[in-house]
Amino acid sequence: QVEVPPADREAIAGVYDATLRDLDDATAALVAGLRSRGVLDDTWLVIVSDHGEHLGENGLWDHRWSLYEPLVHVPLILRHPSLEAGRFAPPTSTRGLFGTLLEAAGAPVPEGAPRLTDPPGLVHTSLVQPTPRLPSIREAWPDLPARWGERYHAVYDGDWKLLRVSTGKHRLYDLATDPGETTPRVDADAKPVGKRLNAVGKRWQDALTLPDPALRTEADQPANALAPGDPARKQLELLGYVEGE
Repeated sequence: QVEVPPADREAIAGVYDATLRDLDDATAALVAGLRSRGVLDDTWLVIVSDHGEHLGENGLWDHRWSLYEPLVHVPLILRHPSLEAGRFAPPTSTRGLFGTLLEAAGAPVPEGAPRLTDPPGLVHTSLVQPTPRLPSIREAWPDLPARWGERYHAVYDGDWKLLRVSTGKHRLYDLATDPGETTPRVDADAKPVGKRLNAVGKRWQDALTLPDPALRTEADQPANALAPGDPARKQLELLGYVEGE
């Protein structure tokens, strides 16, 4: 956890709000452009984020090392004339986008691929590897708390959320009464709902198929996008992911 002075907190929040306003303007320009070309009603418009941002909640900042709601509760907006306007309240997963858009385009959908139209069920999200640079980060800042090396997996069932932690110290939240996740329920593993979600989460994790690096060919090896002169480097610099050398 990091203590940030109030003035700095306000400045950081202001910058974040400004980026949201910029995104709103860019989205409006995109919609206007599609409408002016006469293709808006032939287009599936999807607005989604890969993650949110901590702005001091739970004493955290940035967008790493957590599966709290400020990071995982992301916008998901779809627009198409075939869709009825409305809001879907139950927890859902962006994993359903892939199958949904393939189906909408009339393309083959891989067997077992989820869709957003599937009946509501349990939702999972995981942070398997906090960062591959953890050893070098620890070398530079040896006073970092040990939790920066933990791995997380969250399971949702309605308003219940079980945050499974690699240390075994799982935390159970009732988001209906505690949306800020400030007070985990006591002894998550002892409560029936906690025990059930933990068992479901373990089965889900055990069934995951991770990529096998041994199956890569020469053509699959990723290029070094940070190499000077690589076209991707300029894009990464504009996004703020590359600074200096």
